[in-house]
Amino acid sequence: MKKERMTPRERVMTAINHCEPDRVPLDFYAVPEELEALEKHLGLTPQPDPNFPHYMAAHEALLEYFHTDVRFVAPRYIGPELPKFEDGSFMDVWGFRRTVTNYGLGTYYEFLDPRLANATTVAEVDAYPWPDPDWWDYSVIRLQCERYDRYAIIAGDDGNVDFINRASFLRSYEQVMLDIATRNEVLFRIWDHLSDFFYEFDRRILEAGGGRIDIMHFGDDYGSQRDTVISPQIYRELLQPRWRRHIEQARAYGCKVMHHSCGSTRRLMPDLIATGIDVLVTVQPYAGGMDLREIKRLYGDRLAFHGTLDIQQDLRINPPEKVREIVRERIEVMAPGGGFILAPTHIVQPDVPVENVLAAYEAALEYGWYDSLGKSTRG
Repeated sequence: MKKERMTPRERVMTAINHCEPDRVPLDFYAVPEELEALEKHLGLTPQPDPNFPHYMAAHEALLEYFHTDVRFVAPRYIGPELPKFEDGSFMDVWGFRRTVTNYGLGTYYEFLDPRLANATTVAEVDAYPWPDPDWWDYSVIRLQCERYDRYAIIAGDDGNVDFINRASFLRSYEQVMLDIATRNEVLFRIWDHLSDFFYEFDRRILEAGGGRIDIMHFGDDYGSQRDTVISPQIYRELLQPRWRRHIEQARAYGCKVMHHSCGSTRRLMPDLIATGIDVLVTVQPYAGGMDLREIKRLYGDRLAFHGTLDIQQDLRINPPEKVREIVRERIEVMAPGGGFILAPTHIVQPDVPVENVLAAYEAALEYGWYDSLGKSTRG
């Protein structure tokens, strides 16, 4: 018996609530070079709009082609003009100096000169030029919500609380790890400023959304390819209490909570659940301890999983037919009982063949329908 077809929003929210929707929800994101290659191949044209500043918003036609089920909203920056330098580097809103680095297949914005690397007092942290929530126009959120009304709407993906990562741009990653080990008050004051900024920033986004935002997206990278970079004890002591105020705020506006972390997060999953996280992004199947059958069995009734299409192996090195097999296998393992959103494990890079991306999403639409899960049944 066929399930009644759902709207994208119904599909996503049903899955997050650990019930089976009509088909597995889909998400997609890629770097500009890969987006350009896909759109050129498909004959699609990006449509940028200043009222829709999230970087994927200009690629609506591509998202529709892939039948993705989520959309992201973000406020529009209207703050002070950001400094640019003769060497081509520039300052972002956080005062992080960044430069465009070409790595052969494309470009990335690398971070330079961590400005609080040598800070030894909280007074130095307090004197840092922190951004002001007034630098954004939140009125555009309502327009975005109206356009994306059929979809599950996510806020926070373009930039939200990330204690370890964002602090590392100010202190260096090595120094942040040392600060955690020594319980350095300088790091904790940086975290306080980050938390306070985003608490107000998110409040304004949620207010502007008028109850229509479904999911708040937070994140930090707690995993390497082998294991977590922090212990569960450190997470519980230092990070869990800081996350709770943000999760409580999201809950007050009726939102589910999505949390990003690259790498192996297996050891932290019980604590992430206890913190109040509903969806873990992103699930890398080849990272240490991330056996999909096992984490689905152990945590799949309390934690929804987003990802599993690995961009280092699955999508990059295989022929399209093998990609299709992998998609089918991922769905058969992760989809039963709901709690699964199929997506890449990271922003898709230019070394992923266009044909493989197309094969993955074609297979998802072929195999992802719950009324005949695991069979070839295009809806």
